[in-house]
Amino acid sequence: MKNLKVSVFVFLVISVILFVINLLTSIEVLWSLLAIIPLSFIPLTHYYLIKRNVNAFVSISTLLVVVFFLYINFRFSSNYLWFLYLVVPIGIFPAYIFLKRKFDAWKVFSVLVFGSLVFYVTLNLLFDSSSYFSAYTSYFFAFVYLSALGYKKGYKLATSTVLTIVNIGALYFINIKFDSDFTWWYFAIGIMMIWPLVAVLNTKKASMVKPIVISAFVVAVYSFINVIVFTDHPFIIYVLFACLLYIEYEYFRLKKSSILFGVLVTITISLLLASINWFVADQTI
Repeated sequence: MKNLKVSVFVFLVISVILFVINLLTSIEVLWSLLAIIPLSFIPLTHYYLIKRNVNAFVSISTLLVVVFFLYINFRFSSNYLWFLYLVVPIGIFPAYIFLKRKFDAWKVFSVLVFGSLVFYVTLNLLFDSSSYFSAYTSYFFAFVYLSALGYKKGYKLATSTVLTIVNIGALYFINIKFDSDFTWWYFAIGIMMIWPLVAVLNTKKASMVKPIVISAFVVAVYSFINVIVFTDHPFIIYVLFACLLYIEYEYFRLKKSSILFGVLVTITISLLLASINWFVADQTI
């Protein structure tokens, strides 16, 4: 409790100093508010770790985020209420936390996901009918729901195969219908096909077989795309390092060796950054 008081005191002192500087230098713009609100999460998080009061933490955090973005919206671009697009990202988690206490968690999740889908379609039709951004948000929420449904059902092979086909088909349709200037839908094939692969591997009693097979499959798919279809840039390097990190994580999760894991991850990320430097800006280190 003493540490919490210190945290609150430090926050208040810094906030007052920033606010006074703001008033003395540029009172027309309350830029101090943009610093004070993020800083307030330090004592707020400290309070949660001590009290474990989820309701208070979620409520206050949501209110702070709403105030933060509303101020930015009305202060710098009051002619366009873009805050509406943030209603779902800001509100969906608190809504789920509170509603699942009174109703079935899966039903709450389903209502929130489909409600979010309808919300963005409505925004699209009312405020930005010249674009089709709701096609992407609709796909995203459908993807989230289908992924959760697959997880709930245990990722059986039949379910996973259907999910894969539906998702690839949806991305193909969105790409061809709304963004035909660049063909990007095939980049999702490797990721989507992991579902049925996981369904097959989950039936086997293996430790490191699953991460190695999944990584090999993903690298093979994106190597083919990189060599045959998208040859402008060797993006397979990033996929390779991502799969390597995944294998390292799974291995050391089983071995429970956090120190060695941290060392290897540091080396892997360093090599990744060196590779990006080499391929993207080889004249600058």
